[in-house]
Amino acid sequence: MKLKNHFKLEKLRIDAYKSRLRAGVPNESIKLMFNPESYQEKHAVAFQAPKSRRAINSPGEPASYAYTPPGELSLTFIIDSTGVSESFSLLKSVKRKSVNDQIKEFKDICLNMEGKIHQPPFLKVCWGKALSFSCRIKTLGITYKLFDRGGDPIRAELDATFIHDESQEAINKKANKQSPDVTHLHTVKSGDTLPFLCKQIYGSQRHYLMIARKNNLDDFRNLTPGQQLVFPPLQNDERHS
Repeated sequence: MKLKNHFKLEKLRIDAYKSRLRAGVPNESIKLMFNPESYQEKHAVAFQAPKSRRAINSPGEPASYAYTPPGELSLTFIIDSTGVSESFSLLKSVKRKSVNDQIKEFKDICLNMEGKIHQPPFLKVCWGKALSFSCRIKTLGITYKLFDRGGDPIRAELDATFIHDESQEAINKKANKQSPDVTHLHTVKSGDTLPFLCKQIYGSQRHYLMIARKNNLDDFRNLTPGQQLVFPPLQNDERHS
């Protein structure tokens, strides 16, 4: 029986999926051969602007919670083809490749549109037990550092920012609440109706016409499974309308 090596260095890994559920074995994976020295998480809270022209938190205008935008993860890593330090490789390949080829593979897996889903892949950034970040890539900056005699890059630094992204099922499981004071994003399922969804979220069916207008629905009676609807928090005047 093979003994587990408890001193083995854990590598940061990026898994790519074709479904937001991110279930099972990933379609593609990238594993860093040289872990980043640090990574940064960024979180924010958005507040509603007052209806008057006075600034938020001015006298008589307390800060009013609007929504929490998705968090972001930023990390920097190196791609190298000098042979001195292999800092990046695909799990499916251990052969050293040119910097241009490695960048192309990174873009194909993390950035470019996936043909079958017509959008970039659903990603998960994993590093040991501390980091498991379901996300989509938001920005990618590439700085070329070293060049061979022919002008081809042999080392590059990639600055990637990922925006948090989870399935609606995972969001509902974490939130475990249906408050009318927060914004809800609902993916329509077969049999859903606007009055039923309004009853679930707001506690009353009477807001279904307002929700139809806010989502620009031409026919609120025929919702399409997979369609996403936004249910914003109710204003004071809408609670009693």
